[in-house]
Amino acid sequence: MMNTTAGYTKLYRGLRDNPYSRDPEWVAVYVWLLLNVEWKQSSGLLNGHKIQVEPGQLVTTELEIEKESGVPRHKVHRVLECMKRESIIGKDSGSRNTLFTLLHWQEEQGTPISTQ
Repeated sequence: MMNTTAGYTKLYRGLRDNPYSRDPEWVAVYVWLLLNVEWKQSSGLLNGHKIQVEPGQLVTTELEIEKESGVPRHKVHRVLECMKRESIIGKDSGSRNTLFTLLHWQEEQGTPISTQ
C-alpha cells in the first residue's frame, strides 16, 4: 500500500509579500489547502456526482477545514472568500461540499526544471 502522505509541498518565500500572510489563520488555511489538495488525478463526489479531481484540487467542506486546521468556521469562510477574490483559489460550491482549486498550483508545485 502506497503512503499518500509521503513527499513534500513547496512553500514559496514570495508568500511573505502577500499582505494577508501576516494573518496566522489565513496562513493556516492556505497551508492546509496546499497539504490536502490532490497531487495526482483522482475522483471525488460533488453534489452526489462522481467527478475527476485534478492535481491542485480538493473536494471538501468549510467544516472539515475548520476541524482539521483549527481555524474557526466563520474565519475559514472569510479567508476562502478573500482567496477567491485575490484569484488564489477557485470554488465550485455545491449543496453538500465544494471543489476548491489552487489556481497557481501547477506553476508552484509542478515538476522542477533541471538547471545544470
